[in-house]
Amino acid sequence: MDELKALMNTWNSAQPQTETPSSLLKSAVAESNTQHASHLEQNVPNPFLEKTVIQFHVSPSVQQAEIRITSLNGTLVKSFAIALPDQNQITIYGGSLSAGNYLYSLITDGKVVDSKQMTLTR
Repeated sequence: MDELKALMNTWNSAQPQTETPSSLLKSAVAESNTQHASHLEQNVPNPFLEKTVIQFHVSPSVQQAEIRITSLNGTLVKSFAIALPDQNQITIYGGSLSAGNYLYSLITDGKVVDSKQMTLTR
């Protein structure tokens, strides 16, 4: 009898796993929410020397949005208002910045929704 149970367990684990309609729906909803949520992409290139591009997505329900660049200690370095709904990237020119690490944050309707780090080299 134990051999039969072991054989059944082996056979069951070898069978392809199929997703149920419920799990497929949950997966689709999660993917849809991710596509519509406000978020930042990593700046490219990073680290950068002269300029870098930050791409972002802002949810259609957002009324106001901006990108803030701060030093690692939280000092505001630059702020960029985002022209909704058309703007989806900004270019940062490093000429006026000191070499080092910075944080950039996406703020929508007064709340920080995403932050990432970038590095300026000289």
